[in-house]
Amino acid sequence: MRVLSFLLVILLIALKGLAQDEVNDPIRELIRNRMELVDTPSGPEHGDLNIYAPTLLSKFYESRGYKPTWSTDGRLNIPVYQMVDMISKSSEDGLDPSVYHLRQIQDLVELISSGSEKVSESLEENYLTDLDLLLSDAFFTLGSHLHSGRINPETLQPQWDISNGPLPIIDQLTKAMMDGNIETVYSQLVPKNAQYLALKHYLKTYRLIQDQGGWPALPDNASLTPGDRSRNIPLLRQRLQAEHYLDSRSVEDSLLFSQNLVNALRKFQENHGLEEDGIVDSQTLFQLNQPVAERIDQLIINMERFRWLNASTDTYYVDVNIADYRMSLFRDNTRVLSMRAIVGKPYRKTPVFSDEITYLVFNPIWYIPRSIAVKDFLPDIQKNPNYLKKHHIKVFLGWGSDETEIDPSTIEWDRLDANNFNYYLRQKPGPWNSLGRVKFMFPNRYNVYLHDTPARELFSRVQRTFSSGCIRLENAIDLAVYLLNSDAGWTRKQVMDAIDSGKEMTVDLSNPIPIHINYTTTWVNDHNELQFRYDIYGRDRRLWYALNQRYLFISK
Repeated sequence: MRVLSFLLVILLIALKGLAQDEVNDPIRELIRNRMELVDTPSGPEHGDLNIYAPTLLSKFYESRGYKPTWSTDGRLNIPVYQMVDMISKSSEDGLDPSVYHLRQIQDLVELISSGSEKVSESLEENYLTDLDLLLSDAFFTLGSHLHSGRINPETLQPQWDISNGPLPIIDQLTKAMMDGNIETVYSQLVPKNAQYLALKHYLKTYRLIQDQGGWPALPDNASLTPGDRSRNIPLLRQRLQAEHYLDSRSVEDSLLFSQNLVNALRKFQENHGLEEDGIVDSQTLFQLNQPVAERIDQLIINMERFRWLNASTDTYYVDVNIADYRMSLFRDNTRVLSMRAIVGKPYRKTPVFSDEITYLVFNPIWYIPRSIAVKDFLPDIQKNPNYLKKHHIKVFLGWGSDETEIDPSTIEWDRLDANNFNYYLRQKPGPWNSLGRVKFMFPNRYNVYLHDTPARELFSRVQRTFSSGCIRLENAIDLAVYLLNSDAGWTRKQVMDAIDSGKEMTVDLSNPIPIHINYTTTWVNDHNELQFRYDIYGRDRRLWYALNQRYLFISK
């Protein structure tokens, strides 16, 4: 009994001492007081500090009893210096270190580390408190931005429908401080996507080009054809040399548009999605005259987009890059099939989202959406009474079991408009069908899918924004053969037999394949060559504007 009483006394003394230590820890109390003032403010201002992640800070410090994170007994811990280095390196990821309190943190570290006698004890305690809060806030903010992006894509593009999932960043900071190593967590947060890492490398390269003076611009009226002699040739040569398309050591007639220079220009055109004709026309001139600063901005914009896709782990998937007008099929992260695509018109933009292709339809009937029927078909029907017959389109009233086919000749088409058009149009299967011979379905809220098309001539165009939002494929049958062969062992003959039957046929995939429809204007190709594409929907401009606002998105 006496032993038990003695142990209880010792325990009470220890608890009393611990409680006394907490009361006597001024930094702990200062942190507690600061956190009590944080109630998810509408803006980042919090006293004289810019706090961007107040909710995360409150949860974090509450979980540790408001104990200081970055210092022990007034001495800075090793992770402080690792964190400063991590913030400084954020510029390599196209981020702005000043957003993450770099200058304030550096000043506070210098003041605390100097050990100046002029700094009073109470002032040093405030410095340590400010530093603790700023470092934790920087960790949460920078970590979130590296993992999920600086901008919430859903606020920028309502049609965006891709999620990186939750980020357990409080647990990550707690573990990092226990291990005494921030760098390990940093390496886990930075995207591992090969495209992201390639753009990060090229960002460094283009910043070096900028530091060396960039490249010259050609006159706005410049027009050059192979074999020409012109005073603009030296400018073109300097321009291509600056971006490493042409060896700066080559010695040629300075005014001649030589074959060597033509080849360099063709490579430039290839990497910018242009006609590879070796001619400086208006489109090629536009791309040549984009300043290096614009290219750096474009790299930063697309690095942000790849951060939005950071969570994807698919190795077998379909990828559609809207800005490149191209569909690719990847297996084990290797491109096994690639083809040109047609995407939505600028006023009927193809949305960005991820889904799964679950089935194919051969010889599809096209149930023409009402909006397309009214806007695109009705004017042509009113001009030409034979339009519907020529395009194998039938007219119906009602839907499902209540539908009735209507003789088009009995309808007064001239009296119809968007307000009183109550008919349904359907196009019969066949080589004339706007969906072609096969469509690939991944049911989604946008009613977007991949499909074949009889309009083959449009694939020869450089800019291919002709659809109403869906994606037309140049070699859709090749994709059908690959998917069905991989899924169920179908041969090309079986696919062609299904098509030649002329009957609508649905084939389910036993293993649905992920599909990612994205919008990327800068990336590297399979040969690690940097590609640039025109911002057809103006999405780069909107994202760049958002990145330059002070608003910060913090992933929860």
